[in-house]
Amino acid sequence: MLKAYPVAGKQKAVDICNAFIAGAPRSAEGQVFYGVNDSNRAAWESGGWYIDNSYFDSCRQRYFRVTKDAIQHSGLGRSDGRRFKALGIAIKPWRDGSHIVVVQQSESFMRNVAAYYSDYVADVIVKLADLTDRSLLVRLWTANKHSAGASLQEDLRGAHALVTYSSAAAVTALLDGVPVAVSRMSAAYPMAGSIDDIEHLPRPDNREEWASVLADNQFTIEEMRDGTAWRMLNP
Repeated sequence: MLKAYPVAGKQKAVDICNAFIAGAPRSAEGQVFYGVNDSNRAAWESGGWYIDNSYFDSCRQRYFRVTKDAIQHSGLGRSDGRRFKALGIAIKPWRDGSHIVVVQQSESFMRNVAAYYSDYVADVIVKLADLTDRSLLVRLWTANKHSAGASLQEDLRGAHALVTYSSAAAVTALLDGVPVAVSRMSAAYPMAGSIDDIEHLPRPDNREEWASVLADNQFTIEEMRDGTAWRMLNP
């Protein structure tokens, strides 16, 4: 049977884990997580189904990404594109800019999930100082994701690049025409480059194909409950 390990004290996490379990066959086995922190990290270390917010800012609180034994999907694979097209998200042309946006993630995520025990933003700033003279705009982590999503668009205006560990801000930047540098944990990794190449980051031409695969790996709560998510993830 599937067993839920939602983060402690978060009713939404309980509800979403239970919805996913309700849509799975009774013979299904494994663990289901919504978020990872000190309360469920020990269980997560043995893997399972991981659920968190949408890959796309405009879909937060309506769609939730689901991956097995990973925090984010790579976006690699095949898709008919219908689910992404239904979201109505525009993919903007690549553009040039001047400053670099550096996005911080929560200390809990960096410690419990990424196992990154140094100060990521400080490390990035030091490294970029050796690679570029461009100005940096640092976005500090906030729990208010709605506000963060709104202000990100403003920060991306005129940006040369965005650097983050695995924040969904990288997905937003790529769709907005801004190149990114991220870790391997990020869904944006196949479309991204290394900080070492900050002046010449990739500008791939297959963003719609990549975004379509991501859209096929996120679901509404009702799609979890009625089994749509399980069927799509276990064809």
